[in-house]
Amino acid sequence: MGNDVHERNAGMTLILLLSLAFTLRLVFVIFPADGIPFSDMKDYHDQACTLLTKGIYGPALRPPLYPLFLMSVYRIAGKEYIFVRLIQALMGVGVCFFTYAIALRLYGPRAGIAAGLIVACYPSLILYTCLLMSENLFIFLLAASLWLLLGTAQNRTSSCFTAGVLLGLACLTRSVLVGFIPLAALWLMGRRGRIAALLCMLGAVCTITPWTVRNGHFYRRFVLIDSYGGYNFLIGNNPEATGRQDREVVARLTETCWKTWKDDAHRAAVGYREGFRFIVTHPARFLHLGITKMGYLYGPEIRELSWGYSRNFFGEVPQPLLIPAAAAVIAAFPLIAVLAIFGLCLRGVAPPGWRGGGALLVLAVFYFSAAHFLTFGESRFHLPLVPVFAVFAGSLAQRDEKPVKEPPRAVWAAARIIIFAALLVLLSLNWAVRLGGDWVRLGRVLGPGGNTASLDY
Repeated sequence: MGNDVHERNAGMTLILLLSLAFTLRLVFVIFPADGIPFSDMKDYHDQACTLLTKGIYGPALRPPLYPLFLMSVYRIAGKEYIFVRLIQALMGVGVCFFTYAIALRLYGPRAGIAAGLIVACYPSLILYTCLLMSENLFIFLLAASLWLLLGTAQNRTSSCFTAGVLLGLACLTRSVLVGFIPLAALWLMGRRGRIAALLCMLGAVCTITPWTVRNGHFYRRFVLIDSYGGYNFLIGNNPEATGRQDREVVARLTETCWKTWKDDAHRAAVGYREGFRFIVTHPARFLHLGITKMGYLYGPEIRELSWGYSRNFFGEVPQPLLIPAAAAVIAAFPLIAVLAIFGLCLRGVAPPGWRGGGALLVLAVFYFSAAHFLTFGESRFHLPLVPVFAVFAGSLAQRDEKPVKEPPRAVWAAARIIIFAALLVLLSLNWAVRLGGDWVRLGRVLGPGGNTASLDY
């Protein structure tokens, strides 16, 4: 009887949590942005319309899954953004559920509720509901694949193949994840053995290969998913690189390295070649740039906020509402990062009841860091890691149900305190630098008429 009551209470709590996540996102469904899609949003929309009217994809400048998703919605419901936003709101609810389920499995029910609450209320994840951006689909697929991978120790072996399929679909949404697939398979091999790892790899390969074959026919050369990789690689690795995407740097590269390109696949090849040449000839500069990229990657979400609002996409927001909303967006990631680091130092990656499971989440963080160390960093690129950070932050809410048999060694306890303090100091300095560098920009966009300031990215 007691277990039934406990399960009913847990079920009701989860329903309330997911209802909160949907309600917050519904605001950006019912009251949509006033502006028209621009930049990446316009590219995705145009590609979806081309697919809808002509039935062809054309050059693989970007991964195909998000334009295919938009095309499917347009075909069923017409080119009404409200239906896209509604589905993306449901994806956000799904991310909230997967985060809750992962934290529940790793640490316990209180951690699950706390982690789910963080994702449900995270400002940028709510804002992205109304944007035609691939992050909506990518974060959903990544969270689902991590949840399934962490459950493979209890589920059937077939779930390993399904996890691989989800990872493959995530790669077809944003190709940055490709290198994570073999790492996830290696982790899975340590948990379930070689068969499980092979099934995971097989699921991913079966998902990605048809698109790779299509690209081979289109370009007459090997293009795994998209041709944007070389572009991103060279932006982050050239003599004038700044560590992030810079319009002036891109313009100069267009007039030099890419001036004689034959097509976008040739541009990608040129980008990789010149980028590797820069790294080999300027290793110290490459390392310095890498540190700068990490600063941008794990910085506050200032640039995207100011850029999107200054393009009048959201219309004019009254300052009494705009300023606290901007403060919430900027403060959200630093807050969750501090809590996550504290949770990791306090709880570790191998909590009771799920030995080593959290290591996969840490592996995801290190992988994304390495990927952007090689390319370039922007604060929006850390959004897929928000559910991961939320899990570790949520662990702080979980009580230890069983007393620890042996107290931790004093040396290890001191080491954890030192690690936490060092990371906190480094991140705080980085956030102060990022905020100081964008202070004038923020003042302009948050002042009168900031919604029409038309700032560059």
